Amino acid sequence: ILSAAFDAGRVGDATIARYRVGEDLRIQGQIVAVGETSDVSGAIVFNKDGGIVSDASMLTVNMTGFVSDEDRRDNWVRRRFQAQFPTAELTVTSVEGMPWPLPETGAATFTLTGDMSIEGATSEVTWNVNALFAPGAVTGQAQTVITFDQFEMDKPSLPFIISVEDEITLEIDIDAAVEQP
Repeated sequence: ILSAAFDAGRVGDATIARYRVGEDLRIQGQIVAVGETSDVSGAIVFNKDGGIVSDASMLTVNMTGFVSDEDRRDNWVRRRFQAQFPTAELTVTSVEGMPWPLPETGAATFTLTGDMSIEGATSEVTWNVNALFAPGAVTGQAQTVITFDQFEMDKPSLPFIISVEDEITLEIDIDAAVEQP
């Protein structure tokens, strides 16, 4: 079994989760709101054939840790998620196009598919991944697009926001250790 571990507590190593969503603001007009958090943890575990071990492959993002350029937006997100569902979870179920065995060095592009849960709603999501392998480590970026409706989420309703687009781009800047037993 081989795993890639994502641990927000490692000094000098940081995996960052990010959202991007279009907003129409009363004063600034149309912008892309960006929020980030380094409160990301979990692991993706592979079996000896390069398949995903789903019951051991989960990434967790603390939704109350997102910070953007607007305190009022951040406070809305914190209030929204802090009580019942403070985390978003991705249980990885499959991988397509990833080289196996994992390379010691070099770049790879592949997709990860999994069941993502936000606020108690779960939907299958596919992430496009660009990874760079080095001995004992992997860095890169994973990206997907979801909608508010897909996860039964209400759009932010704040006095400074006129409207919010339906699509949310999610990104994870990957900084993980590759561990072999």
